Amino acid sequence: MADRQGAGRAPGRCIGLRRDQGRHFRSGPTEFPVDGSPAALRHDCEQSLRTLGRDRLDLYQLHRADDPSTVFEESVGELAALRDEGKIRCVGLCNVTVAQLDKARTITVIDAVQNRYSPLPRDDETLAHCAREGIPYLAYSPLGGRSSAQQLETELPDLARIAAERGFTVQQVAIAWLTSFRANLVPIVGTSRPAHLVQAVEAVAAGLPAPEVEQLSGR
Repeated sequence: MADRQGAGRAPGRCIGLRRDQGRHFRSGPTEFPVDGSPAALRHDCEQSLRTLGRDRLDLYQLHRADDPSTVFEESVGELAALRDEGKIRCVGLCNVTVAQLDKARTITVIDAVQNRYSPLPRDDETLAHCAREGIPYLAYSPLGGRSSAQQLETELPDLARIAAERGFTVQQVAIAWLTSFRANLVPIVGTSRPAHLVQAVEAVAAGLPAPEVEQLSGR
């Protein structure tokens, strides 16, 4: 869960029904203000704990590292304090550069990074850095967002060809490539249609053989 994204009572009820199993939920608005101040981080964390009916959040992430009104190190320090108090288990950072990640790691252990990454484009150097350091990388907008999802077929002909050969959609092959590309990469797939969710699960389960991964990776 990232700060400023909120948490609804419906996910809280779901977690309450299955407290014995580890599940991660994200619920909230699509737009939210940037406020990485220690006070805001603590307030949002404690509010989420109350709403979800839990004693500890499995993953709590700083959504933005570029809040001009807050010192980045102070924000990370507050996340470390929340972990020391037992209110969160893992600390994550969203939308960060390699330099920001390395700075944060001098303060506390960073358990996950969430940045935008997709076949269009695929230019985040933080992914390779996280792979070298053994840090899970959560890729949001793995299909490039609504404006880019339809470009996959036209701009990546190999993707379309493999999809046709395997009987998958282009989007399924893109997700399968992401999960096979690097072991630490986890695409965050968002959808409002159950059928699309099923397709995403099928794509992850199927994966891609090494030759196709290398071809799509440009190796």
